[in-house]
Amino acid sequence: MRQVLVSWNEDTSFDLFAGGGQIDSGEMITSSSIAAPTSMGAQVIDVTAIVSDWVGTPTTNHGWIFEPTSTNGISIVSSEGAEGSRPQLEVTFLP
Repeated sequence: MRQVLVSWNEDTSFDLFAGGGQIDSGEMITSSSIAAPTSMGAQVIDVTAIVSDWVGTPTTNHGWIFEPTSTNGISIVSSEGAEGSRPQLEVTFLP
């Protein structure tokens, strides 16, 4: 999972985003706090630090991109996926 550093929209594909498959370092970064999953199935990813940064500077919120790191395959359901299998973001606010 990488944090996106530039604006994009729902019509942006990975190929267009990455200039034909090559991701520019100015487009996104890999967060050292987000480890690659070690098992199959649903994953929990702690994005607290990134979201805290976004709260302080909302204009830096361009979301994330999930990029496979192996050839074993990856399956990520998009927001258009079936009800109950769409990605979820749970925010817990602690004053």
